[in-house]
Amino acid sequence: MTRSLTAKVLALTTTALLLLSPTPANARSVRHRLLDNVNTVRVNHSVHRVRLVARLTRIAERHSSSMARRRTLSHSSRRPCRTWGEIVGQGGTIGGVWRAFMNSPTHRRIILTARWRRVGIGSAHAGGRWWVTMIFCTG
Repeated sequence: MTRSLTAKVLALTTTALLLLSPTPANARSVRHRLLDNVNTVRVNHSVHRVRLVARLTRIAERHSSSMARRRTLSHSSRRPCRTWGEIVGQGGTIGGVWRAFMNSPTHRRIILTARWRRVGIGSAHAGGRWWVTMIFCTG
Protein backbone atom coordinates (compact mmCIF):
# COMPACT_ATOMS: atom_id res chain seq x y z
CA MET A 1 0.00 0.00 0.00
CA THR A 2 1.35 3.42 -0.88
CA ARG A 3 1.98 5.97 1.80
CA SER A 4 -0.79 8.21 0.44
CA LEU A 5 -3.33 5.38 0.42
CA THR A 6 -2.30 4.28 3.93
CA ALA A 7 -2.80 7.83 5.21
CA LYS A 8 -6.27 8.00 3.60
CA VAL A 9 -7.31 4.64 5.07
CA LEU A 10 -6.06 5.71 8.51
CA ALA A 11 -7.96 9.01 8.25
CA LEU A 12 -11.19 7.25 7.23
CA THR A 13 -10.80 4.67 10.01
CA THR A 14 -10.19 7.38 12.61
CA THR A 15 -13.21 9.35 11.38
CA ALA A 16 -15.43 6.25 11.52
CA LEU A 17 -14.28 5.48 15.08
CA LEU A 18 -15.00 9.04 16.17
CA LEU A 19 -18.49 8.90 14.68
CA LEU A 20 -19.28 5.56 16.33
CA SER A 21 -17.77 6.30 19.73
CA PRO A 22 -19.78 8.19 22.31
CA THR A 23 -18.45 11.68 22.86
CA PRO A 24 -19.26 14.32 25.44
CA ALA A 25 -21.54 15.94 22.82
CA ASN A 26 -23.35 12.61 22.41
CA ALA A 27 -23.60 12.26 26.19
CA ARG A 28 -25.19 15.72 26.40
CA SER A 29 -27.60 14.80 23.62
CA VAL A 30 -28.55 11.54 25.36
CA ARG A 31 -28.93 13.33 28.69
CA HIS A 32 -31.27 15.95 27.23
CA ARG A 33 -33.26 13.34 25.31
CA LEU A 34 -33.83 11.42 28.54
CA LEU A 35 -34.64 14.62 30.44
CA ASP A 36 -37.22 15.50 27.78
CA ASN A 37 -38.70 12.00 28.10
CA VAL A 38 -38.88 12.27 31.90
CA ASN A 39 -40.50 15.69 31.84
CA THR A 40 -42.95 14.79 29.07
CA VAL A 41 -44.18 11.75 31.02
CA ARG A 42 -44.37 13.76 34.23
CA VAL A 43 -46.38 16.58 32.62
CA ASN A 44 -48.67 14.05 30.91
CA HIS A 45 -49.41 12.67 34.39
CA SER A 46 -49.97 16.14 35.90
CA VAL A 47 -46.65 16.09 37.76
CA HIS A 48 -44.32 19.12 37.62
CA ARG A 49 -41.08 19.01 35.63
CA VAL A 50 -37.72 18.22 37.22
CA ARG A 51 -34.64 20.38 36.76
CA LEU A 52 -31.32 18.91 35.60
CA VAL A 53 -28.62 19.60 38.22
CA ALA A 54 -24.90 19.50 37.40
CA ARG A 55 -23.78 17.96 40.72
CA LEU A 56 -26.27 15.10 40.46
CA THR A 57 -25.39 14.63 36.78
CA ARG A 58 -21.69 14.26 37.63
CA ILE A 59 -22.57 11.54 40.16
CA ALA A 60 -24.86 9.80 37.63
CA GLU A 61 -22.21 10.02 34.88
CA ARG A 62 -19.53 8.49 37.13
CA HIS A 63 -21.89 5.70 38.14
CA SER A 64 -22.91 4.94 34.54
CA SER A 65 -19.25 4.84 33.50
CA SER A 66 -18.47 2.49 36.38
CA MET A 67 -21.31 0.13 35.43
CA ALA A 68 -20.23 0.19 31.77
CA ARG A 69 -16.61 -0.53 32.69
CA ARG A 70 -17.64 -3.47 34.91
CA ARG A 71 -20.49 -4.52 32.55
CA THR A 72 -22.72 -4.90 35.63
CA LEU A 73 -25.88 -3.09 36.72
CA SER A 74 -25.76 -1.85 40.29
CA HIS A 75 -27.14 0.92 42.44
CA SER A 76 -24.90 3.65 43.74
CA SER A 77 -23.91 3.60 47.38
CA ARG A 78 -23.44 7.38 47.37
CA ARG A 79 -26.27 9.29 49.01
CA PRO A 80 -26.62 12.49 46.95
CA CYS A 81 -29.33 14.18 49.03
CA ARG A 82 -31.60 13.52 51.99
CA THR A 83 -34.53 12.07 50.04
CA TRP A 84 -33.71 10.50 46.73
CA GLY A 85 -34.56 7.82 44.20
CA GLU A 86 -32.32 6.16 41.67
CA ILE A 87 -32.95 4.10 38.58
CA VAL A 88 -30.33 2.27 36.54
CA GLY A 89 -30.63 0.33 33.32
CA GLN A 90 -28.84 -0.88 30.26
CA GLY A 91 -29.78 -1.78 26.72
CA GLY A 92 -28.75 -1.72 23.09
CA THR A 93 -30.33 1.69 22.48
CA ILE A 94 -31.33 4.65 24.61
CA GLY A 95 -34.90 4.16 23.38
CA GLY A 96 -34.77 0.56 24.58
CA VAL A 97 -33.53 1.62 28.01
CA TRP A 98 -36.30 4.22 28.22
CA ARG A 99 -38.99 1.69 27.23
CA ALA A 100 -37.67 -0.73 29.88
CA PHE A 101 -37.89 2.03 32.51
CA MET A 102 -41.48 2.84 31.53
CA ASN A 103 -42.49 -0.85 31.41
CA SER A 104 -41.14 -1.47 34.91
CA PRO A 105 -43.70 -0.48 37.59
CA THR A 106 -40.90 0.36 40.04
CA HIS A 107 -38.91 2.54 37.64
CA ARG A 108 -42.06 4.21 36.34
CA ARG A 109 -43.19 5.00 39.91
CA ILE A 110 -39.82 6.60 40.69
CA ILE A 111 -39.93 8.71 37.51
CA LEU A 112 -43.48 9.90 38.36
CA THR A 113 -42.87 10.60 42.07
CA ALA A 114 -44.19 14.12 42.66
CA ARG A 115 -41.78 15.10 45.44
CA TRP A 116 -38.74 15.07 43.10
CA ARG A 117 -37.60 18.53 42.03
CA ARG A 118 -34.10 17.81 40.68
CA VAL A 119 -32.49 15.09 38.59
CA GLY A 120 -29.06 14.00 37.47
CA ILE A 121 -28.78 11.85 34.35
CA GLY A 122 -25.73 9.92 33.28
CA SER A 123 -25.04 7.55 30.41
CA ALA A 124 -22.11 5.55 29.09
CA HIS A 125 -21.70 3.36 26.04
CA ALA A 126 -19.56 0.21 26.14
CA GLY A 127 -19.71 -3.24 24.61
CA GLY A 128 -22.54 -2.20 22.28
CA ARG A 129 -24.76 -1.29 25.26
CA TRP A 130 -25.94 1.95 26.84
CA TRP A 131 -25.71 2.19 30.64
CA VAL A 132 -27.98 4.80 32.23
CA THR A 133 -28.32 6.24 35.72
CA MET A 134 -31.00 8.71 36.85
CA ILE A 135 -30.83 10.22 40.32
CA PHE A 136 -33.90 12.11 41.54
CA CYS A 137 -33.85 14.39 44.60
CA THR A 138 -36.24 16.60 46.50
CA GLY A 139 -35.95 20.38 46.75
